[in-house]
Amino acid sequence: KYDKRGQYVVTGADDQLVKLWNVRTGCLMRSLRGHPGVITDLCVSSDNSLLATSSEDGVVRVWNAADGTPLTLLQGHTDTINYVHFHPFYNLLLTGSDDGTARAWDLGKLKETTKDGPSPLLPLAPDALPPPRVFPHTPPGAAAGAAAGGGAGGGGGGGGAAEQRSKVKCISVCPLGGFLATGAEDGVGRIWSLAEVEREGGRAEEEAQLLLQAASGVVDGSEGGGGGGGRAGVRRAATVGGPQPSPPQQQLQQGGGGGGLGQLVCRLQASKTAVTDINYSNLGDRLFTGSMP
Repeated sequence: KYDKRGQYVVTGADDQLVKLWNVRTGCLMRSLRGHPGVITDLCVSSDNSLLATSSEDGVVRVWNAADGTPLTLLQGHTDTINYVHFHPFYNLLLTGSDDGTARAWDLGKLKETTKDGPSPLLPLAPDALPPPRVFPHTPPGAAAGAAAGGGAGGGGGGGGAAEQRSKVKCISVCPLGGFLATGAEDGVGRIWSLAEVEREGGRAEEEAQLLLQAASGVVDGSEGGGGGGGRAGVRRAATVGGPQPSPPQQQLQQGGGGGGLGQLVCRLQASKTAVTDINYSNLGDRLFTGSMP
């Protein structure tokens, strides 16, 4: 993937290495070592300061994108991490895993600011960061049990609701900032609220401006339109301007502090097979899902 300025490309492979390449010369700038497994995904933050990488070992590593210094580890997933994504407005990193959860990690402590401006990026111990908000992907009948017995911590637990969770394959953040969409192996797209997640710092002013722009215009929530009509059987669009809330048994209780369980807003029965890609439209009024035929 490119960095946000198009100056270098970051790659990850089955040699367990993350490599940064100069776009103009094609020369290798540096190699980052630390993952003991295949690199599964990577992402550069919107301000180009952080690089996050994930692996089959279930650990996310966060690096200083400028010089490759390792900054912290995000531990809690118990299986392969398929997706990492920085929130465009807040100091959040979003992850999705084969352990059946998506997680929102608050990285604000890595990017604290002072009256003189941003402070230098310094390494932090994993336990110095607040616990993540967890979004468990359970079948409708098991949601209540997950809220009651499936803890929000990183442990996998042995059995119960944890065994019924569906692998998270993809993630998309609403352009207006308030919602997270996930696609899972059970063919269901889920929309989650980020309202209760700690979101200090970041680009809150930009989100407020986008919300004002959206409120001043008319968002088209009608069916039809849009591209990709020829692949309607594989790629679907759902209007998400005003999703219906889930039944009470599907509402997950909020946890305290920075951790706890995320709030499920609605489920979208997108496919009979795994949802392998999910994306919001640029206006945030539609959600597109892709799946295996």
